[in-house]
Amino acid sequence: MVPTIQWYKHQSPRLWAKLLGDAGFTNPRIRWTSFNVLGRLGAAFLRNPLAAYLQVGHFCLTMNRP
Repeated sequence: MVPTIQWYKHQSPRLWAKLLGDAGFTNPRIRWTSFNVLGRLGAAFLRNPLAAYLQVGHFCLTMNRP
């Protein structure tokens, strides 16, 4: 849909968590962001991997360092 983006460079948060896990990081927590103005109700429906991917695709990966 956007020919200027090199999609092969964009990896899933699960892959990033696995790579960091292989480097010794633990306890991965993935949180998806959503673009909405509906407050809690909007977050309940839009803050999940599929909806976040279709909206903006932003995620936050937090892990503990060794």
